[in-house]
Amino acid sequence: MFGLIARFVLALVLAGSAALKLANPDSSRAALATFEVEDDRLRWIGWAALVIVELGLAVTVAAGSEQASWLAAGLLAMFAAALVGAILRGRAGERCSCFGSRSTVGWASVLRNLGLAACFAALPLLPEPVAVTRASEPSIAAAGMRATRAPANTGNPRRSRYPIEADSERPQSPR
Repeated sequence: MFGLIARFVLALVLAGSAALKLANPDSSRAALATFEVEDDRLRWIGWAALVIVELGLAVTVAAGSEQASWLAAGLLAMFAAALVGAILRGRAGERCSCFGSRSTVGWASVLRNLGLAACFAALPLLPEPVAVTRASEPSIAAAGMRATRAPANTGNPRRSRYPIEADSERPQSPR
């Protein structure tokens, strides 16, 4: 149950970040200048890409994709690296708009992104409820196989009552 809750909380973090970018697009796009994206057209493209990627990862993380969890962890680690680069270029204190227009470049933002990256990386390792795990798939497949082994051609006494592969195991009658 904890894994399920953690998955949804982390998906909400990504969706919330994207929603905050959508709520104030001018501020979010302007903040990309902090990361030396000076061209207005590139800022539009970067902003749209960030929103799409964050929303896409939010949906797929909520759906239980392990790959999406790993991708989200990598994305947040890249964000942390970009923040460190901005700090080293003397941009500490400037807007980053990571989580809304008030977010600024600083070591606290780096730690937040690294902490979230670690949470997303740990997400596939958390236990999930039995109904959601892949462990139940073999039993479903086995039930399906049992259902396909039902007697065939029961209306015709001259034909075998069992599937074709069983015919080779039956002794042949002398002619």
